[in-house]
Amino acid sequence: MKRFSLVLFVLLVVLFLGCSGSGGSGDESDVNGDPTDTTASSSVSGLIKDTTGGVLSGITVSIAGGKSTSTGNDGTFSLDADPGTDQIVILTGNGYVTTSKRVDVFTNKSSMLMVTMVPEAPLLTMDASIGAKVIGERNAFLEAPANAFVGKDGNPVTGNVDVFLTPLDPSIPVEAEAYPGNMLGRTTEGEFVFLTTFGVLDVTVRQNGETLQIKDGKAVTIGVPARSQGSTPATTDMWYFDIQTGLWEEIENDGTYDSDTGTYQTQVTHLTPFNSDNPNFPTCITGMVQDAEGNPVIAFIRATPQDEEGEGNITSGFSGLDGSFCIYVQRDSTVLLEVYTAENIGGEIDFDHATKRTIESGGTIPIAVWPMDCSAHCTPIYPPVITIGEPDPGPVVLSEAACVYSETGFLGSEDPFWGTCATGLSDLYKCFSPEGGCTYEMDPFDGMLTGKIFEMIFENGAGMVAEMDYLTGGLETKIYGPDPDNELCGTVVIGEAGVTEFHMDGKVFKIRTTAGGGLEIECDSGLTFTLNAEQMEALVGCSGAMGADDTGVVCEAKSGTYLSTCTYDSDCNEGLSCCGGWGEKKCLIAGMCDLYCTSDADCTGMAGGVCCDAGYLRICTDFNTCQVMQGDEESH
Repeated sequence: MKRFSLVLFVLLVVLFLGCSGSGGSGDESDVNGDPTDTTASSSVSGLIKDTTGGVLSGITVSIAGGKSTSTGNDGTFSLDADPGTDQIVILTGNGYVTTSKRVDVFTNKSSMLMVTMVPEAPLLTMDASIGAKVIGERNAFLEAPANAFVGKDGNPVTGNVDVFLTPLDPSIPVEAEAYPGNMLGRTTEGEFVFLTTFGVLDVTVRQNGETLQIKDGKAVTIGVPARSQGSTPATTDMWYFDIQTGLWEEIENDGTYDSDTGTYQTQVTHLTPFNSDNPNFPTCITGMVQDAEGNPVIAFIRATPQDEEGEGNITSGFSGLDGSFCIYVQRDSTVLLEVYTAENIGGEIDFDHATKRTIESGGTIPIAVWPMDCSAHCTPIYPPVITIGEPDPGPVVLSEAACVYSETGFLGSEDPFWGTCATGLSDLYKCFSPEGGCTYEMDPFDGMLTGKIFEMIFENGAGMVAEMDYLTGGLETKIYGPDPDNELCGTVVIGEAGVTEFHMDGKVFKIRTTAGGGLEIECDSGLTFTLNAEQMEALVGCSGAMGADDTGVVCEAKSGTYLSTCTYDSDCNEGLSCCGGWGEKKCLIAGMCDLYCTSDADCTGMAGGVCCDAGYLRICTDFNTCQVMQGDEESH
């Protein structure tokens, strides 16, 4: 069975364009926040803990521009900051490994951080004049030649030096939380990638309290302890952490796994945290955060994979001014989202009760791994809005279509678009009114000739038909009401610059992303407004996907057609074969059978192979081809 929102259908391609950034409340004006406006008060608040869960006082917190503060006895801090995206917050404390995090700061708002810091490993000693090998916790080691270290002035260091080798194991959640940055790396070619980590080691050498570095022309050998669970490839890429940018930077040397010590060994020419990683192809998820009154909330969101294989990374992100967010998560995984808000009450910040939501991440690869591509290639969470304080409903089981509008009562608060220039959208969805489950049909043969590439029909007869004009390359999706009339409610087309247009009764509503990442509607009058949480949920519910009552739709391919489930070839229409894994067989074009997959594990025989989710079918391909396929999905 196939989730409706992941099928090749332009309407939902548009509805989930929103991502972390600016926002508004439905007023007919430009409500986007200005991250460069320094006339208003902005700040970063947060809580700093250690790996035992205890709060840390006296930690120095600094941000771009030289502003700094320290955590109080309760581990919290609040720091004035200039507005701007991806600002770097650096955290230092005596006896703890220095780290940094990225944060978005908004005008006249308080952003927040939850940070775990790890204590430095026990002190080791070596004589820098003659060099030596020192071995620390979990077989972490550093082997240095004679006269390998210099001070800040560049002069060689002689005599004993203090060595701290602090390992972090991604299989241990509290240590994974203490990872510097957010698992974003930059290759030697300058490409931004997401990382799958096999172990981290902070390497710090001091003499008389002064942090040392490696002398030009010298190199030391380090051993990074491998993770205690999950696979350990024979070789990995190696990366160092840049505190000032919050990025993991690739180094030239690979790491080689030594099974006797359980470490990845490599040579390095400077001292920082080091990471044994390979590039990862994650997915991304989108949603919105609001309070009990429906107001958008700026929040810090931590995502933790719940799978037991030990392969996942803990990641995090922020919701923007409109409450919307888009963050990377592990593909094809159950993920726990923890939402933390910076509510100041009586001068204290309450971080004790996170709002939690368990979701299924899906398998789509975003077109641009960095910057974030929060368009159709990111999976919307279900329900699409997280309300602070509400209990976790768990992964939602989709059952049937649920439109939040009814046949009567389209006035005032019952219509989320009442009072906006887009009230006509209510008429479209009132006309559409899908009910029950649905079937879809795609014909890879006749569709290429007729232009009718996709059709979806709900139990009550409401439906959608996507047609391609192969002369112009245009795509038009027609939306029909239920039986017996099957009234044409409106059409959706892709306009200039990729803007999606709703056409109905002579009116045109344009939907686009704003510079800050919000979802904006432009009406015939030229007035614009950014969707709030209620309006987003209404659109999603009336599109046959998720509604406010936590129901949705599971749509199946019509029996015998392309992508329908099967057991034998005879179950499929002419020109199709039944192929795939046990319990996952589908009617496919014969030539596609060998490429069909359900997860990345099915594609291990292909160099750089990933199981690519093209919206209606998953096949093995390389990463770059997958990006092209998903890009074609959006425009074709």
